[in-house]
Amino acid sequence: MRNPTAQVILLLALALLTQSARGQSEKSKEEGPKPDFSGTWLRDNAKSSGLQGAIASAELTLLIAHKDPEFRVARSIKLNEQQMTQEVVYYTDHRGETNPAIFGGGDLKSKTKWSKNKIETHASWARTSRSGDVSNFDSTEKWELAADGKTLIETVDISSPMGMRTLKQVFNRK
Repeated sequence: MRNPTAQVILLLALALLTQSARGQSEKSKEEGPKPDFSGTWLRDNAKSSGLQGAIASAELTLLIAHKDPEFRVARSIKLNEQQMTQEVVYYTDHRGETNPAIFGGGDLKSKTKWSKNKIETHASWARTSRSGDVSNFDSTEKWELAADGKTLIETVDISSPMGMRTLKQVFNRK
């Protein structure tokens, strides 16, 4: 290549590509491998907090199938001798998802992403009361594995017209 300008441009492009690749590599090393949440998990009611009423003592089992970016959760709850199961799917690439609402009815739209080694889901929704008043809600759900890989912690922060509420559920690998 005889053109000095073309050589400079080529060298700059190569330098930028090398720097970009190095930055991505360093970022991957800092974050490390992402945890795999797959497995069967049984809620430890004694270690969980923020739950009220019969739901606080109900038997809750999670069956998680995690193949990133798909994070599939089947919640099976046994309450007053009745068994109910609900399946939801999240996508950690932030594409968004629509799942049946856990409480209330209808569907809930959310967006899910990795935040270091936690999976975070954000959702906003509104409910209309019988009197026609509209209440807005926001939630952030965080999933994380303890270092031993045998404990799963799900924390849900819910903001409503009545204030902020935090639910923490601790699960043990079955």
